[in-house]
Amino acid sequence: MGEAYHEVRYRWLHPTDLNKLEERMKSYGFATQWHKYSSPEHSLFPKRHEELEVKADTLIAHLTEYRAIITHRDQATLTEKDNRLEKLMRDEYSHGRSFL
Repeated sequence: MGEAYHEVRYRWLHPTDLNKLEERMKSYGFATQWHKYSSPEHSLFPKRHEELEVKADTLIAHLTEYRAIITHRDQATLTEKDNRLEKLMRDEYSHGRSFL
């Protein structure tokens, strides 16, 4: 049995195009869903009001232009599809630390 975990990955300087990334994730068979939210008054990116959610079997990623939050929903062993999503997120969001 695997362990549940939570990881945050970042992009520096250049934002990812979430629309293109969504199409890429769909081409790999991942479920996607958009979420709209209100931005805090003192946000670093006040005009960014959406997040793309990408789901594999037990792994889920919440994506913005500069950040990916990857969460393992339960303690099941990661599947091949989960491992693919994790690798794609590490490639797209290559930094383990924020630029700030």
